[in-house]
Amino acid sequence: MRKKHACDIFSEGETSEHLRGKKLLMTWLRKEGKNPQIEAYLTSLHQRPDICVIIKLLSFNVRQYL
Repeated sequence: MRKKHACDIFSEGETSEHLRGKKLLMTWLRKEGKNPQIEAYLTSLHQRPDICVIIKLLSFNVRQYL
């Protein structure tokens, strides 16, 4: 009998295509220098998304004064 891992518990009932997509997305995000988390529980939303990644965006306005 195969030993179950934490990721097996969360992936029960998901299709092989869905699991493959999650794996591909996780791999791509890591290559892009991001730190994705799989099945991380978000207490503020009471949700557990398939993949959670925080991307910080910096926005500023530059004006030239004459």
